[in-house]
Amino acid sequence: MSTIQPFHLAFPVNDLAAARSFYGTTLGCPEGRSSD
Repeated sequence: MSTIQPFHLAFPVNDLAAARSFYGTTLGCPEGRSSD
């Protein structure tokens, strides 16, 4: 059985700046695209 890698994840947030800081700086996750 083959494993499928995730292509896209989206999380609804109330504070976009705080979420970007947490996921980008704290967890090291790159931001792919944004529709500010």
